[in-house]
Amino acid sequence: MTGGSSGGPWILNLGVSAKPDAGLTYGKVTTRNAVVGVTSWGYTDNGIKIQGASMFATNDEFPNAKYGIRGGGNIGAFVDYACEWGWGMQALGFCR
Repeated sequence: MTGGSSGGPWILNLGVSAKPDAGLTYGKVTTRNAVVGVTSWGYTDNGIKIQGASMFATNDEFPNAKYGIRGGGNIGAFVDYACEWGWGMQALGFCR
């Protein structure tokens, strides 16, 4: 990935459900096609092939499981602020 991939989604369990082999599971997140972050940083040195993202999740700073009618964690707090309080995007028809 290069600089043009910034903002691209990190998706878990992409695609259709498959039957795991005996004794295996999907892990903690069983939701299909779950966006868990977006590419937000990377090295400018072309020799270093690493990019990263901030995970959409609860953490010490955003511990709630739900913010308003939105989801939990940092992304739930951001969407609640953008849609309901700070930017009023819900009233403008940009939020569902």
